[in-house]
Amino acid sequence: MHNNSVKRAFQILETFTVDSPLQGVTEISRKTGLNKATVFRFLKSLEEIGIICRDQKTGYYKLGLRLFELGYRVPIRDNVIQQMHPILEQLVEKIKMTVHLATLREDEVLYIDKIRCRKSLQINTHIGARYPAYCTALGKSMLAHLPEKELDSLLRRQKLLALTKNSITDPDLLKVELQKTRERGYAVDNEEFEEGLRCVAVPILGYDKRPLVAISVSGALSQVSEETIPLQVKLLKEAAEKIQKQLYDNKMTLRDFI
Repeated sequence: MHNNSVKRAFQILETFTVDSPLQGVTEISRKTGLNKATVFRFLKSLEEIGIICRDQKTGYYKLGLRLFELGYRVPIRDNVIQQMHPILEQLVEKIKMTVHLATLREDEVLYIDKIRCRKSLQINTHIGARYPAYCTALGKSMLAHLPEKELDSLLRRQKLLALTKNSITDPDLLKVELQKTRERGYAVDNEEFEEGLRCVAVPILGYDKRPLVAISVSGALSQVSEETIPLQVKLLKEAAEKIQKQLYDNKMTLRDFI
């Protein structure tokens, strides 16, 4: 019973995003599938301990400063990610575009580091954001290395929605794309997540050949083209090898990230 309560509380917290920072009981109920009375009861409890608070102007709920405070106690950036950050900075210097570092979290990609390039297209992503794995280069590069049974299970429970006209929404076609990704060693998001944006990503695998993290380069179509991708992939793989060596030397695993 207590375990279910914790899960429901997190269900509610995860409905608050950068795009939807303010929400009412009805909206949260629709997103979580929980009835309104249950949502209201959990919101009141979370409000009492400062995890949730009410916006005075709108009356809607939003995340409280208590979460911000707790987040700063997590030593992730001072541990694994901070050690990889200089490698990403070097990559941005060479590649002159925005670079992301991400890991798989359930059926989604969790962004754990980002370095912007001022000369490149500004991309509306942020550290801590979660996006669908099936339509991002970061996600596809990691999905391609999941065991077949695990991938099939993921595809059965996740709806492949069309975010753009290029999004792959057929599970069989996605599996074909992932096979190509595995064979060539990198993934491409060809305007599948956002129109006008193309991304290339390579995975970083653990000792068991499972994906730990992935790194990507993102830019306008003219910046990530058939002509530029070979060099971009080369630079991404060089950075990936450095990160993999660092992870191996420090005996780090996926638990160090999430």
